[in-house]
Amino acid sequence: MDRAEFDYRWMNHEPIEGVAFLLNDSVRIVAGEYVGSCGAVVAVEQLEPRTTYCVELGDGREIMVSEGDLITATADDPGGALAALQRWYSSQCDGDWEHQLGIKIETLDNPGWMVTIDVEDTPLRDQPFSAVERTSEAREWISCRVEKNQFRGAGGPHMLGAIIEEFVQWASHAKAV
Repeated sequence: MDRAEFDYRWMNHEPIEGVAFLLNDSVRIVAGEYVGSCGAVVAVEQLEPRTTYCVELGDGREIMVSEGDLITATADDPGGALAALQRWYSSQCDGDWEHQLGIKIETLDNPGWMVTIDVEDTPLRDQPFSAVERTSEAREWISCRVEKNQFRGAGGPHMLGAIIEEFVQWASHAKAV
């Protein structure tokens, strides 16, 4: 891809191979000197050997941050949500449920994530779930619902933790975690 194509895709929030964050994506720094700080991506500084971004912090400072040190700013604690999901899954395993049903995590081509969690034969089966639709941001969108005894959550490329968190919150309010 030449520079003109890169710039066009970058400005239009279109996927670019090797680039996880695009112009103005909200990010939180998870490692290094500025851990915990939030800002917006304003440039890609380098692609090789590691993708590095210029991030403008809330106070106006611009810093260089490696892609591995960033998550989307709207992500809650994905580690905590994942641990809770693992506990929920383990509590459902009874010798039968895990052979017929389970959890699927897949990628979407737009890009994004799809999480499908079977709630048949679990305490969540008859629990109400209020659908979640936050679709105003092109890359930080999330859509979750329960249909046919399945929790189905989809979201942008940095929203896997948020999808899992929606499920975990529902399960915990239903006293199933």
